[in-house]
Amino acid sequence: MATPRNPALALDAETLLAHSAWLAKFARALVANETELDDVLQQTYAQALAQPPQHTGNLRGWLGTIARNVVRSRARSDTARLAREVALPPPQSVETPDQAVERAELRRLVVEAVLALDEPYRSTLILRFFEEQDVATVARLTRSNEDTVRTRLRRGVARVRELLERRVSDDARGAEDGGAAARALLAVRLRDIAAGAGRTAGAGGGGALVGSAARHLAGAGGRTLAASATRRILTAAAVVATVGGAWWWNASRGAPQRVLPDVASRGPAAPDVARPEPPASAPVVAERAPVPVAPPPVAPPVRAAPQATIRGVVTDPDGKPVSGARVWAILSPAHASRFSMPLFAIPAARFAGPEPSAPLPGDWFGTASDPEGRYEFTGLSTLPGWEIGAYEPTVGAMVTDVYDFDRGHLEAVADVKLVRGTVLHGSVRDEDGRPVGAALVFLFTTCDGKTARLSFTTKPSGPDVGRFDMGFRCGDAFEIACATPGFFATKRGKVTIAPKTKETEFRITLKRRPGVLVRGRIVDRTGLPLALEPLLDARFPATTTNSRPLTASVWAIAPGAVRPEPMLAGVKTGDGVIEGKIDFVGNQYEVVVPEGFRGSLELRLSKTLVGSAPLSDPTRAPDLACDVERLPAQAPQTTFTVRYVDAETRSPIDLERAELLTGIGDVRPGAPVVDAVCDPKHGLVRYRGAPGPARLQPLIRGYAQSVFPLDVPAEPAAEPATLELTPANAGVRGVVLHADGRPFAKAPLTLYRITPAGLVDTSGQPTVANGDGEFEIGPVAKGDHVLVVSGQPDEAPSVTRFVAADPYLDVEVRTAAGHATRFRVAAPSARDAAPPSLRIVDRDGVVLEELGERGAPPAGSAGDLSATLRPGRYTLVAACDGCRDAHVEFDVPAPDAIVVVLEPLGPASK
Repeated sequence: MATPRNPALALDAETLLAHSAWLAKFARALVANETELDDVLQQTYAQALAQPPQHTGNLRGWLGTIARNVVRSRARSDTARLAREVALPPPQSVETPDQAVERAELRRLVVEAVLALDEPYRSTLILRFFEEQDVATVARLTRSNEDTVRTRLRRGVARVRELLERRVSDDARGAEDGGAAARALLAVRLRDIAAGAGRTAGAGGGGALVGSAARHLAGAGGRTLAASATRRILTAAAVVATVGGAWWWNASRGAPQRVLPDVASRGPAAPDVARPEPPASAPVVAERAPVPVAPPPVAPPVRAAPQATIRGVVTDPDGKPVSGARVWAILSPAHASRFSMPLFAIPAARFAGPEPSAPLPGDWFGTASDPEGRYEFTGLSTLPGWEIGAYEPTVGAMVTDVYDFDRGHLEAVADVKLVRGTVLHGSVRDEDGRPVGAALVFLFTTCDGKTARLSFTTKPSGPDVGRFDMGFRCGDAFEIACATPGFFATKRGKVTIAPKTKETEFRITLKRRPGVLVRGRIVDRTGLPLALEPLLDARFPATTTNSRPLTASVWAIAPGAVRPEPMLAGVKTGDGVIEGKIDFVGNQYEVVVPEGFRGSLELRLSKTLVGSAPLSDPTRAPDLACDVERLPAQAPQTTFTVRYVDAETRSPIDLERAELLTGIGDVRPGAPVVDAVCDPKHGLVRYRGAPGPARLQPLIRGYAQSVFPLDVPAEPAAEPATLELTPANAGVRGVVLHADGRPFAKAPLTLYRITPAGLVDTSGQPTVANGDGEFEIGPVAKGDHVLVVSGQPDEAPSVTRFVAADPYLDVEVRTAAGHATRFRVAAPSARDAAPPSLRIVDRDGVVLEELGERGAPPAGSAGDLSATLRPGRYTLVAACDGCRDAHVEFDVPAPDAIVVVLEPLGPASK
């Protein structure tokens, strides 16, 4: 019984026309001839108005289904009309019953082999051979480029051949000739089908069934139109079988297989160059006997990366072996160092020990050195680069440079000599032994001749006031200095670390500057004592203890002196301006002024003047009132809760295991920030943000990066919002080739996932191919992705669309020759300004090149950059601090340089 129409869901023309632009673009991808577009759109609208949907949850998907059905119906009508118009060919010779049974049986085997293929090969072969679509149409329907479709056809046909060969071998198991007779019989049958199909297999891409051959077979027996689907299946089976028959036939004749000479070293089965297909008007010659033809290209199997080995010895700074050291092989997809010494010691200490303070990342693989200091890693993939890091808490740590592998280099020896290290902590006190809070302590570490400076702040309040903890630090030499207002800064002093020492404690004593110490209370507008630290935590939640001297500062200013800006260095005197400091324990201020000083006191919070008081007598410290109302108005903040759910199981994600790495949304004022993971076992995260539209970009280990548009509520909701995350259990691997077919070593790759909210960069770390041009990216979510391979500086980038799957999809990507395009960028003069960043974006919004990373012209000058691009239309997006973003559309080839002028946001004086 027909489902009654729901009058409440009846559509009007305005609702349909709202999707007209999208529907026209969608239908254009379905039709082969642009002249058919208007008819398809009219029939789609007519059917949509006559039969409205059962619900309006996904109108675009419903309209797309109607459009596809309309196109298929028109195609079937056209096929039937052509079949009636074509005259019947001369009658063919009548087969014997045994021959007809053999032919039908073999066609059944071929059809079963096609249906047994994995995606995307099954759908590609069905569209090409069974639905009789040309390569361009298959590319549009599968959202792939034509080179990818041809590759899938080659590999799909090769897999059909493998399935048939296995079936023959199974049937012939136990035969005296070892199956040779069965294979010879199958070769004969395949050649018979080839002759019946009207043509032999082409050598480029597995053969193609042109329309005239299909019509020839369809009309051979004068059958009715009702049998057209059956004929299509049988014809396609014959063509696919023809490809397999050509392989066996030429193999039996000893014909050599063609392999590209420049990629032959990568393995025994390399892909051949796709040959152009014959035009549809080419004559089809029916051949009754096999003739020698060029062998079809053999599609390479999915190539598992060979395994590499890294071994070596861990020694202490004196060259003695270190037993029991933690050693890690750290994956480097970009084939570049991810860590620098001595900063590597920080994560090493977190991931080491019997009870590490953080779980080991998925791209770190650990072991331990034996009593002789030896270690070994086997089974390492040759696709990424590898760093070796080692750590022993009583000795030190070290990380090596990156080791690269290819199929010709599968072993490396990496000896690791540890740099001395220890856990550093201590305290800062004045001459009377009182702790000094919010003091700045500087650590200078020297490693391999390079010195790095790190700053720490002593605890401003609480039971540990005046103490600091630098964690585990490594270096050939250590020096420490301290500076804080009201005290003399200490000079850099060497720190001696005793061998085999896990912790080093030291004490810094500060000497107060000469003068009058002005020490008074910080109060509110009513004169009551003010707890300044809780106020800072509430108004500036993103600040940390290290930024206390920058967030809150006090100054003594003489008449006529220029008002100061807070400085992280901590000390500024002279010119009538003296910086003081804040005692967060007693909620007091203090500043040392010279004898006879007259002026005023100023309190600043985040550079805003919030309180002042005259200082007419330094021996009598006035109260310094803090007027919070002077601070810039805060956007209203709302707390809301999100529950993260697995999209496949619909169960909450256990964040205790999966680990929420970040939950930050858009980088803009008022964007949601993580407030707390309030129930990690059940995937609950509490956020805080300004009410209104926002986006969340959570990154949870084991799940694909996603973008979730949402409306931050004005009031906390009673129930948490549920967001579904897609598991990252798929990926892609393959090889990158230059335009001429050579392996593209160290080719930069970027992977985007296609989501309803747009493209999401799922590459994570920068990724490049290895020395053989091979790569692997994953895990990522299953679904539609875009892979961009940069061809700079001499070739055009490649954009490949594919569906990520499990097991990993195997793809072949090739850059192309293009046109050199020049860009001239003029940026406004600005001292110390960062150079502009330049991005080239195609018409689909895919970023093809990041020119800013390759050396943009300096600010305040006009410089030329160049990029090689295929013919087409692109957009150049230029961005620079203090300037408006510039968007310039241009066509390639371009006769002249593309000029981009960056305009400042305001007057040049700003």
